[in-house]
Amino acid sequence: MRITSQQNPHVKYLVSLHKRRERDLNQQFLVEGVREHQRLLASSYQIESIWYCPEITDRSEVASSLLEALQERATAGATQISSSVFSRVAYRGSSEGVISVVNQPTCTLSDLPICSIPFYLVAYGLEKPGNVGSIIRSADAVACDGVIVCNPRTDFFNPNVIRASIGTVFSVPVAATDPLQLLQWAESHEINLIATSPNATNSYTDTDLTRSCGIVIGEEQRGLPKSFLKHVAHTVRLPVLGEGDSLNAAICAAVMLFETRRQRSDT
Repeated sequence: MRITSQQNPHVKYLVSLHKRRERDLNQQFLVEGVREHQRLLASSYQIESIWYCPEITDRSEVASSLLEALQERATAGATQISSSVFSRVAYRGSSEGVISVVNQPTCTLSDLPICSIPFYLVAYGLEKPGNVGSIIRSADAVACDGVIVCNPRTDFFNPNVIRASIGTVFSVPVAATDPLQLLQWAESHEINLIATSPNATNSYTDTDLTRSCGIVIGEEQRGLPKSFLKHVAHTVRLPVLGEGDSLNAAICAAVMLFETRRQRSDT
C-alpha cells in the first residue's frame, strides 16, 4: 500500500504525535533519523509501525539497510508514503526517509535500576526539550544509572529530546516524578540528593560524589525551590568567574556528571 493523500487518517494520526497531548493519550511517539533509529534497534523498545518514502530511502544504502532491519521489528509492518506526505509527517527537515511509530514504555522511579552505589541525574522543572536531550546524552557518556525529570514540563519522547540525545534516550533509563515521590524514593534507597545552587558555599569538586547520589539540576531562570533545597543532603556550586551569573542547565549537568565519573574512577 502507498499513501499519497495528506488527508489520510493514518497521516493525520502521525502528525498528531508531534503534540505531547496526543503522545500521552496514545502512549506512542515518532522516531526519525539514522542514528536515532540505530539506537532504537539496539534497545528493547517496541516498534509499532514504519512509514517510509522510497524516493528518499532508495538514494541511501544506509537508509535502505536500516529500513530492512526496522521492518523485521515492526509489529504492524511498513507502509510507503509519498514525498509530499513524508514532508508533512516529518518533524525535522532531513529524516533519511524513514519514520517509526514506537510504543512508550513506563517511565517511573520503580523502573530505574538500583545497583550497589548508583548515581542519577535529576532535572527539576526543565522545559526546554533540547536541554533534556543533551542531559540524557551526557548521562549516557558517563554511564549514569538513570535520568529523572522532576515536575516535568516536557516529555522524554518530544522529537527534540530524541534528536538532542541522538537516540541515547533509548539506552539511558529515564523516569518522571514529582518532588514528594522523589524524596521518598531517595530516602528509601539511601540515595543522597546533591543539588547545584549559586548560593552554596561548597564547590562541586570538594564534595564526595562517590557514594550513592542523585545530582539535582534546577531550571535555569528560577533554580531549585527553597522548599525542595531544605530536604537535600548537600548543595554545591559551580564557580562562575565571568559576567554571567549561571550556566546553561545542560552544561551544568554535564560538568557534574563528568566530575562524578572522575571521582569514581579515582577510587
